[in-house]
Formats: sequence, structure tokens, C-alpha cells
Amino acid sequence: CDKKCKELTKWKNLQSPDSNIKMKVVHIDGESLATSLVKTVMEATVEECVAYQFTRQYSNFFKTQSSKLGITHYQVKHINSHAYYWMSERELGFMLNPRETRSKVIWKKEGNGTALIVVSDTKDVMERYPVKKGNVLAQGQVVWTFEPIKSSGGKPKTAVCLTARADGGGNIPTVAVNYNAKKFLSQVSDFKKIFDK
Repeated sequence: CDKKCKELTKWKNLQSPDSNIKMKVVHIDGESLATSLVKTVMEATVEECVAYQFTRQYSNFFKTQSSKLGITHYQVKHINSHAYYWMSERELGFMLNPRETRSKVIWKKEGNGTALIVVSDTKDVMERYPVKKGNVLAQGQVVWTFEPIKSSGGKPKTAVCLTARADGGGNIPTVAVNYNAKKFLSQVSDFKKIFDK
């Protein structure tokens, strides 16, 4: 473990589509586990950020943009106003089998004004939505943190942090991880453009 643990401290900076967004990933070549991180500041309130990101997965806009993320099929099943199930299938390229996810998405506001959106694996929907033959069930967790920034007048600002840990299953080359991590993390740039207009 010592060698692997040392390698996991070597974050690789990914080229961001926006100079105000910092994107990083850490992965050991041939392993299936990767962790990625994005940080930026949005010119919007915490509430606006959460509302956009939480409802984005089932918006008409996302339907037109999901293929950019490699998503070939997805479905949303609402639980209540704070949670829903998210089932997806995506192509990773590089002659890898498609990956599927079965996740539960929950948002919560903390007492200090910070809000979280947590996307976690779930078995709740596996029986109703089984993984297709030949596909691989990916596992992971995504946490969006939205923290208000005190500003003296002007527009409200929110510090946004996206942390993702994904286990794609099987041996995944670093080039495939970096390519797909950049595609996934670039959604923050699209998100930022909405509020920077």
C-alpha cells in the first residue's frame, strides 16, 4: 500500500476551459479508482446554485447536453423535493465497456448557510433497473459544497467545490481517466457561465 498511497498524493492539474476554475485528478494507471476536485466562485447566491445544480439532471437543457458527458441514457425517479434516484449509462471511449450508475441524489442546507448536494451509490433501484448485460456498474460519490462568501455590496458570491470519487471497475488507463474526468469536471464551467452572464 505504501507505494500506492504515495502515488495517490500526486494530484494532476487538468486543463480547465476557464482560468477561474481549478481542476485536479489523482489516479494510479491501470486501477479503476480516481478522485477529482474542482473549485471556483460563482456570482450567485447559494440558493441559486443549489436550485440550478439539483434540478439540472432532469432539465430540458441537460437532455440536449448530456451527450457531451458521454451519457447515452439516463432516468430520474423523484423521491421528494430534496431527493431523487439517478440511473445513467455512459460511454468512456478507449474501447472500454459502457458504465452504468445507480445513485441517490440529496440536497441539504446547513445552519451556517452552506449547502450540500450529495450523490451516492444506492441499491434501492437495482431490482427495478438492472445493469445491462456487458455493461459495468460503476461506483462512487460526488459532493457539491456551496458556501456563501461575504461581499461588501455588489453581487452575491458563492464558493463552489465539487469532489468526486469514482470506481469505474476494471483496469482503466490514465489517459481514459483524465479524458473522462475533464469531461465530467467541465460541467462546472458550463454552470459558471450561467451566472457570469
